[in-house]
Amino acid sequence: MSEDRINADSANNAAYPAMFREALELALSALETERDRVGAELHSGVAQDLTGLIFKLTECQHNCSDPAAAQSLANILKQVDQILESVRRISSRASPPLLKEIGLAAALGWLTDYAPRHRGMSCELRCKGGLDVLEVIQVKALFRWARWLIDQIQAQTVHLRVDGDAAQVMMEVEFFAAQPKSLEALASEVTVFAITERVRRVGGQISVKNAPDRVVFSISLPTGKVPERAWTVLLCDENAQVRQVTAAALEAHGFTVMAAGGPGEALTLAASSDNPVHLLVTDAMMKSGSGRSLFETLRVTRPRLQALFMGTPEETVEATEHDHHRILKPFAPRDLIQAIRRVLT
Repeated sequence: MSEDRINADSANNAAYPAMFREALELALSALETERDRVGAELHSGVAQDLTGLIFKLTECQHNCSDPAAAQSLANILKQVDQILESVRRISSRASPPLLKEIGLAAALGWLTDYAPRHRGMSCELRCKGGLDVLEVIQVKALFRWARWLIDQIQAQTVHLRVDGDAAQVMMEVEFFAAQPKSLEALASEVTVFAITERVRRVGGQISVKNAPDRVVFSISLPTGKVPERAWTVLLCDENAQVRQVTAAALEAHGFTVMAAGGPGEALTLAASSDNPVHLLVTDAMMKSGSGRSLFETLRVTRPRLQALFMGTPEETVEATEHDHHRILKPFAPRDLIQAIRRVLT
């Protein structure tokens, strides 16, 4: 076997772990998206329907004059209430309860109520400022990590502390009278691997400290510049072939991409996404509207959004007049990546 062949095989073998990690990360990301969807449907659909049924059964019970029938209704009410509690528990496991709407502090407050009822451990929570600077993907990472730990580790008492400032947010989950745990042992679990990957993807660090009577898990997240691999790009191009090739190039580099075939679809995608949109990459001129109009509409609710306009020198002249960034077509994928870095860094 030639030396060149040996070197090539060695390079291919070295690439397998990275390829496997990337494929697993994509699969876990899809799993997280499906969990969010199922959790939302259970909460907004099934749980609300069951709550309505309980109200109706309660009304029937109050209006019922037959003692035997009233007792039967009471038994049914008890069963429906148990089903509702199960649905809420499954929903909360699948997706954080109203996390996007109520915020991290309130969701952690719900978690401290959940721990005594379902895990039999006392739970204390302390939250200090700085949490409002976190983006949704970071909030989800912190909440999922705390909830998974409380579900998995048996202890008498757990203390949850979250402190934030302009530079970072630190969360500590401290278990008293708990068995020592290592991060390596926890990382063997597929679920916690998904959570730790999400934390690391947004620039977070995880550590574990063991003592004779306690174990402390810590996460630190930066609140400043978002790491490159956590960038979300909204791509808008009416040409399906160009859109597909551009999206593939961005995804290959690790960006999260939402691809739209026009301004209307772009607005819909942005409105339905839980992830923050860091950059709009759009055609400067389209049949259904201009890229600049799309950008200004998105900026109403996303004042930190940046834009990169694509097109010919004539099509992008308006962008340069308003000090926006542009990239001239045709361009190579590496030129696009470099242009994005200039905009976001």
